[in-house]
Order: sequence, then structure tokens, then C-alpha cells
Amino acid sequence: MANQEDNAFYIPWKDVKVVTAITTFLIVFYSNQCYSRYMHMFSLSRNILGSLYDITHFLRLFVAPVSKPHARLAVRLMLGMVDVFFYDTNDDDLQSDAGWTNLLSKGLLKEDEWNFLQRLNKAKRRLVIQDWSLEVIRDGFLKAVAEMHVPANILKDMISKVLEIRSMQQQVLDTLYQQVPFQYFHLLNVMLSINMLLWAYAMGVTGSIFAPMVYFCAAGIFCGMMELASQLTDPFGFDEVDFPVATWVAEFLENSEFLIEFNYPGAADGWKTALIREAGSQEEANALQDSGRQAGSPDWSGSRAAQACPSDPYMNANVESPLLGDTYTA
Repeated sequence: MANQEDNAFYIPWKDVKVVTAITTFLIVFYSNQCYSRYMHMFSLSRNILGSLYDITHFLRLFVAPVSKPHARLAVRLMLGMVDVFFYDTNDDDLQSDAGWTNLLSKGLLKEDEWNFLQRLNKAKRRLVIQDWSLEVIRDGFLKAVAEMHVPANILKDMISKVLEIRSMQQQVLDTLYQQVPFQYFHLLNVMLSINMLLWAYAMGVTGSIFAPMVYFCAAGIFCGMMELASQLTDPFGFDEVDFPVATWVAEFLENSEFLIEFNYPGAADGWKTALIREAGSQEEANALQDSGRQAGSPDWSGSRAAQACPSDPYMNANVESPLLGDTYTA
């Protein structure tokens, strides 16, 4: 019998355990590396959108009060740059009719803009759109400096955020294209095949009726870990473990429209009513009234930001925003 120690075809379980231990170590190490890559790219992808939120807040505070078209166009172009970047990570072809139609339907790029971009390669497209957004931010900010006396160093912070997005995009691409070494991956597959072959033989010659069930479970776990790790190495696509990029972009688009367009009801009078309501005493309220009059605003109409914003609050989710419909004019 092949399961007897004096048989030439007998394989001791202690020998099988050695191969199994080595294979287990290699699979666990490979899976850990793939998961680390996955979490690193997840963090970078979310931080890219987080930086977009930061820039949107800057635009709302300093640019939108004097020129909402500048703020709208800057947000649209930056989001277009990020959306094109995610297309590139998926290896989708924007030159195709489907890719362009999808981008056009979102309103992130206009037809004349795309007619220029389609002549460029992937890397140049992202850089050009980024440069467009930087120019719009600069023009809008200089207008805000002239009309609202905004501190000039704010522009540096806004530009730094845009450049930070480019840096994070490059990190994602570098991580994505730097796969696990080819030799290691195939050595692991060879080890897994040998291990499963030894399991099949060792369990096949045993007299237990549970051997096939044990083999099926063990093989399923090892193969499943390999498949999951392989999917984690490229989280951009349509697998179950891939990032919901479309949902992220749609969420940011909705939130950025709201941030640029809405007006807090209390800002219509320069926060006069809201500030008096927050005053702890009548003396504080009187001091607020006096400070407003001394500043040259008898009716406390507030700053240019409050004057530039209409009194109607953009609080209705059903109101259509012009963010993606306006075109930029200098």
C-alpha cells in the first residue's frame, strides 16, 4: 500500500508539511504586499479628492464672491483632470466614442476642449488640464485681490494644493505600474502547484473518507488567496474589490456644486443677525452694532462677499447649478 512507510511511493506528512509551510509563507507575504499596495493607492485616491475639496473651499471663500464663473470653471477643470486620470488608471481609451461620450455627458470637458486634448498623449492631457485650472485660479484670485484685498499668499496655498494633486496622481501611477516582480509571482505559482500535487497524492492514498473534503477546502483557500491578492494589485476597474471611482467622482461633483453655489441665509446682511444672536449679553450686541457702523457700513451690509452673494440661499437640492454649464470668459 502506498500509505505504508516501507513503500517506495510513500510520502511522509512531515515532508508535505515542509512544502506547505514554505508555500504558506510565500502566499501570506505576497498577499500582505498586495494589500499594502491596495491601501496605499486607496489613501492616495481619497486624498486627491480631499485636496479638491480644499481647493473648492478656497475658491468659494476668495474667488466666488467676485467671480463665480472663475470658481465654477476652475472646479470643473480640476475635476475633469481627476476624471481623466482615473480613466488612465483603468486603461480606458478616451479616444473611443464611448469614452468621450461618457466624459461629455458629465459636463467636465467641453467639445472644443476635447478637440484639442485628443491630439495629446495621456500624460500631456492631465498636465494641460491642470495648467488650464491653474491659470483660471490665478486670474480669479488676482481679480479677488484687486476687488477684495485678499492676502496674496493665499494663491500660493491654492497652487500648492493643485500641484499636490499632480504629485499624488504620479504616486498612484508609479505604484500601479510597479507590479510584484515577475519571477516572484511565477515562483509562487510553481510552489502552489507542487504543494497541491503533494496534497492530492498524500490525501488520495489515505483511508479517510474526509480526505477529499479537506483537500477541496485547503486548495480553495490557497487559490482564493492568490486570486484575491492578484485583484488587489490593480484596484482600478470593475472587480468587486476595486475602488468605486465613479461614485467618488459623482459625490464630489454634487458636493462641489453645492459648495460653490449655496449661500448661507445669515450671510446676506454680513452675518449681522447671526452675530447678534450669538452675543452673550446686550453689551456685546451693542459693541457689534458699533463696530459695524465704525467700519463704514451703517446698514451692516458686510463685506463684498456678502454683497456679491444674492439673498436667496442655494439650499434646494432640486435647483440646477450652472457649474457645468458656464463657459469661461476672461
